[in-house]
Amino acid sequence: MSYQNLMLLTLSNNKFTGNLPNSLGSLTSLVSLHLHKNIFSGTIPISLKNCTALMILDVGENEFVGNISTWFGERFSRVVVLILRSNQFRGLLPTC
Repeated sequence: MSYQNLMLLTLSNNKFTGNLPNSLGSLTSLVSLHLHKNIFSGTIPISLKNCTALMILDVGENEFVGNISTWFGERFSRVVVLILRSNQFRGLLPTC
């Protein structure tokens, strides 16, 4: 991706399917990511941990699975809005 200065990405309310691409991790200036109401599946890609400027992350109403990785709490210390609802996550949320 060649959008390193992109700060807001909204792909909500579509019918996107499949796994999130690892290339999302190259959007290091991203402050707000809205992916709710799609059919994304799989796990949250580890490359997303490069997006340390994130303040809003909405992945609600998809088909994500698995545990929330421990790096969520470590790398997303600026997040003030985190929406994970209506997925198939399991386990505990990591602490900051």
